[in-house]
Amino acid sequence: PTEEAKVETMVVRTDFVAAEEEQKEEADQQSACSEFSDHVDTLFEGNADLIQVTQSAMEEEISEGDLAAPTCPLE
Repeated sequence: PTEEAKVETMVVRTDFVAAEEEQKEEADQQSACSEFSDHVDTLFEGNADLIQVTQSAMEEEISEGDLAAPTCPLE
């Protein structure tokens, strides 16, 4: 093969390797994201009762007016 053909082959190979690495990085990122997502889901499932209680308590306080949004007099 001519020198030009060799260079061409090297460029194509480099592009291919770069594309493969990019795909692998994306896959790693996807898997890290889904692992994190699963972790968050697990946290929420584990604390569902606590979250519910906290939400209820907050709603009660808001409805009782303790945490009601301050009303600004309109100019």
